[in-house]
Amino acid sequence: MFMVFGAYLLASSLLGRRYGIFAAGLFAFTSSLILKMQAGVAEGQPYGFFAVLFFFGAYAAALKLRDLRLALFAALAFFVFFAFFHSAAFYISSS
Repeated sequence: MFMVFGAYLLASSLLGRRYGIFAAGLFAFTSSLILKMQAGVAEGQPYGFFAVLFFFGAYAAALKLRDLRLALFAALAFFVFFAFFHSAAFYISSS
């Protein structure tokens, strides 16, 4: 589950490593996320959640570390989200 990495990246950039691990643990064992991922159905919503968490995590890390490479990586994550998961953006905004 890649959402765990996005949650860790976002929380550790904003609050510290301990809270990043706690957020990743919460995302890893959330029953509704496990249920959506184990169904074997390719729904857009879980991918959209991952893309949003990953973008905000990379953006927060780029702001914290003031690294241009991380900022370009966050921009790439944002582009990929809207280029390939444009239907997932609709799912997130309508829920």
